[in-house]
Amino acid sequence: MRPLQPAPACDFSANLRAERARAGLTQAELAERAGLNPASIGSYERGVTKPQIDTLCRIASALGVEPSLLLPSLEVSSAA
Repeated sequence: MRPLQPAPACDFSANLRAERARAGLTQAELAERAGLNPASIGSYERGVTKPQIDTLCRIASALGVEPSLLLPSLEVSSAA
């Protein structure tokens, strides 16, 4: 089985900002719903850091979307 490679952070960052705006939430409101620190949401939206997969799922759940909507470009690596 080949490992999956996540999309660049900028794709995730843009998608996160767009979905948060669509939901009408502030960074603080999203963070509260996801059980995260508001500074973390800001860091993800600026592309400074990337969330772990469990955090990505918590953010997606707080937004009411599938994780793949935030990170749609999963590529199969050619390395085994």
